[in-house]
Amino acid sequence: MTQEPRSIAGKYILIVEDEALLALDLSQSVQRAGATVQGPCHTVEDAYILASASQVEGAILDVDIRGVPVFPVADLLEAKGVPIVFHTGRAQTTDLKGRYQASQICEKPTSTDTLLGILEKAITGETPEQTPDVPKLSEPSPEKNRSDGPT
Repeated sequence: MTQEPRSIAGKYILIVEDEALLALDLSQSVQRAGATVQGPCHTVEDAYILASASQVEGAILDVDIRGVPVFPVADLLEAKGVPIVFHTGRAQTTDLKGRYQASQICEKPTSTDTLLGILEKAITGETPEQTPDVPKLSEPSPEKNRSDGPT
């Protein structure tokens, strides 16, 4: 089965993720799409150094890297005009949306294909200001958990 070429092919994509298996999965998916991976970085310091010294044309950033916010890296990338997709487990993303209005936010878990599709649109300028209700990898069915407290 041949995968359709993606518009991130030939681009330099920074990956900042502290979960090793997720970082590996993202890196392999980005490479299969024909892009060059910058990283993956497992600390904010390493990510900042790489983002400062390397060509970056798009970024997938976890928000909390070993308990340290990724904001210095995001600020640097935003100042350079680099499209950012935040991949986060944070339940509350309102502050993130307010601070980085041009970025996209995907709540974990999100499939790598969905994540790359959102990054691809951000790089090509097709993405709306915010991605509404990004589909997660698995959603509990509404019938389940009806007795989980008040709604």
